[in-house]
Amino acid sequence: GMVKATNLMSLLSGCSSLKTIDLSPLSKMVKVESLYSLVSACSNLTSVDLSPLSGMVEVTDLSYFLYGCERLTSIDLRPLSGMIKVTDLSDLLCNCTKLKYILIANTTPWPISTYTFYNTNSCPIYVPDELVETYKTATNWIYQSSRIKPMSDFSTDFPDI
Repeated sequence: GMVKATNLMSLLSGCSSLKTIDLSPLSKMVKVESLYSLVSACSNLTSVDLSPLSGMVEVTDLSYFLYGCERLTSIDLRPLSGMIKVTDLSDLLCNCTKLKYILIANTTPWPISTYTFYNTNSCPIYVPDELVETYKTATNWIYQSSRIKPMSDFSTDFPDI
């Protein structure tokens, strides 16, 4: 049944009462190609563990994935680093206005758009140490260059995490 699903578009969109979301039921859906708006407009969501999605290496669409999650205080995108086929990241975290940090582990920067990180509290974006310069100069990442920091700074900046 659902294991063969390729599109989880808007699955949890607008679930404004949820403070946390358990994505583990989705972990076997490795054929998924679209996570468009998966948890968008979940206005009370404070955190989300994305590790259950780590097997979804066929994903091409992450647009509006966490759009408008205005109480989300941090986001760890490292579990999604196997999603190397992603072509659409528009508005990925747009209007997540309370973010304190974003963590990313991709060895090649995703092809972000102008609005991927729009209105995200100008929080730091931590990337692998050896790729800081790569990220700072990549297409559209250049506009985020002042926010891009080495992952090794993360533990220093947030010692209690």
